[in-house]
Amino acid sequence: MISLDEYKELKSKVERLQARASKAEGAHEASMLRLKELGYDTIKEAETGLEGLSEKQEQAIADYEDSLSKFKEKWGSVLEEV
Repeated sequence: MISLDEYKELKSKVERLQARASKAEGAHEASMLRLKELGYDTIKEAETGLEGLSEKQEQAIADYEDSLSKFKEKWGSVLEEV
């Protein structure tokens, strides 16, 4: 049989763990609501969407760098004169 002190210690640990679990559950629910607002029903769908956005971002950066290079090539000497 456990002592009263051991019981109180275990009870305290259980209450702390229950509070942490409750907080984690609330954070999970908030995250899932936010994903639904963004049009995703699951984390897997959101990951797939993120991959697509990352690819679009990489392409946009490449397009920007290409356009900037062409702009500098065409107008660089004029800009240096100013």
